[in-house]
Amino acid sequence: MSMSLVVILVLKGSLDAEALNKNALELNIPIIYQANIDTDKHSGFYPLKFKDQKSGFEIYSVSVKELKRKLPLSKHTDIENGVAYVFSYGHQHNEGASAFYTAAIMTYSQKGIAFDMEGGQYMGVEALLKVAKELAKKH
Repeated sequence: MSMSLVVILVLKGSLDAEALNKNALELNIPIIYQANIDTDKHSGFYPLKFKDQKSGFEIYSVSVKELKRKLPLSKHTDIENGVAYVFSYGHQHNEGASAFYTAAIMTYSQKGIAFDMEGGQYMGVEALLKVAKELAKKH
């Protein structure tokens, strides 16, 4: 069974490997994005290295309007014209940590918000980092 995390970004900036790696360093996150993947066009597995081991998660671009029908109302009204992604990850702790760390990086750099489908709550950068660190300890 997979779990899902929705990431909604306000800004539409570069999310290539170079930009993600730069932000990972700024946030002291132990991830290296190796593949230069265009997140707006990519659907499927997103490979990366987490703590020097191969890891990753599934990523899919989705419509913010479509998501609004499925998610609870948000006080974040500035997301109306943003871009959205669904991250899907398995039960391995490194996959979950990779997804939450990546969500933190993206929301940090693109002024976004995440929604944890299992927890049923919106999360900012600090909350995403907290969950990611907890999952990373179990790895």
